[in-house]
Amino acid sequence: MVHCSLRFGTDAPSFEYRAGNAYRERPMRSLLTVNSTDSYLAACVASLGIIQAPRSGMLPSIAEGDVVEVLREHTCEPLPVSLVHAHGRNVPRHVRAVMSWINQLLAPPLVLIRGRGSERDQVARDPSHVLCLRD
Repeated sequence: MVHCSLRFGTDAPSFEYRAGNAYRERPMRSLLTVNSTDSYLAACVASLGIIQAPRSGMLPSIAEGDVVEVLREHTCEPLPVSLVHAHGRNVPRHVRAVMSWINQLLAPPLVLIRGRGSERDQVARDPSHVLCLRD
């Protein structure tokens, strides 16, 4: 398994999976720890281990045959995506336009979760999947 950590040494490698209605983590051993998404994918493509990554971001690599999806039934908890602005309660028209454009780009692989108001909408990515290099 390839471990991804934003700060080296701050968390232990683990495999996240769904067990019934809850998500659990199983401690794992990792020979390699990386701190960026590019190196995470590169390590997987180089056959250094399996990774858990958002499926929507992996679709091009899957389509090209660089990686193959495995253990699809053992998904991670969805990752939240939030659009935040700093100008009070009224969202400027140009900010709404950008938010709408981002929503259109990401809509197919995302699930919308309604908040208290339209500017507080949260979007969660499709569940992550474990991927490995195609032999």
